Amino acid sequence: MRPDFQKGNSSLEHVVRRKYLRRQRKLKALILVASLAVLVWVIGKPILTSPYFKIKVIRVEGTNRLSQAQILKWADIPSGQSIFQVNLRRIAQRISSSLLVRTTEVKRILPSTVLIRVEERMPFVYLSQKGGLYEVDYEGVILGKGKKITDLPMIIGNGWSSRPERIKLVMRILHAAEELELSFSKIEMDNKGAMVGYLKNGPMIYLGKSPYLAYLSYLPLVLAAKGSKGRDIKYVDIRFQDQIVVGTE
Repeated sequence: MRPDFQKGNSSLEHVVRRKYLRRQRKLKALILVASLAVLVWVIGKPILTSPYFKIKVIRVEGTNRLSQAQILKWADIPSGQSIFQVNLRRIAQRISSSLLVRTTEVKRILPSTVLIRVEERMPFVYLSQKGGLYEVDYEGVILGKGKKITDLPMIIGNGWSSRPERIKLVMRILHAAEELELSFSKIEMDNKGAMVGYLKNGPMIYLGKSPYLAYLSYLPLVLAAKGSKGRDIKYVDIRFQDQIVVGTE
């Protein structure tokens, strides 16, 4: 039986033609992309360089204790730059790199305004230790030395900076107390981690560690019973499992 050379040549030509057509399609696609890029550049360059879109106003919102001048310094937006050329994400990162700023949002407002909206970290408690008084925000971030004494709870102790888990524990206590509408004036912690809390216009609370912190939820009931029995409560101890100890005068 003779080989069918004609059939073999036909198959080879078909494969070669398919490869040729595939290369042609890729080449056309590359030419189209390049043409679009050139078109965008030709059309976009006048827009990017147009004085109409140069930044004229930088608006700062959300500041409380920080000055707008400080936010603008951190933002570091070059004057006279096109609004389309500023990197909004990098501006937000520069501002949020400060411990005093919790979140930052940066937006373009056409034709020539950049809006910077910040959320500052505000002091939630004071931390008193050797070296001075420090402000701590709601999330337990130490903001720096206190600038003004206000009616905030006081955490007293030493070694807080080297034991961040202790700050987190105290913050959990204060958050739970806030939900229960209880207000501590101060919480003291010794070197071994033992804590005593002082309620505003209320008794001392001997505080334990997890899981006994759940016993905080019983405090409103305990304090409500204060007047019903005609005795003042001197302290409440929640350090022990399955019991709450109440001391009276």
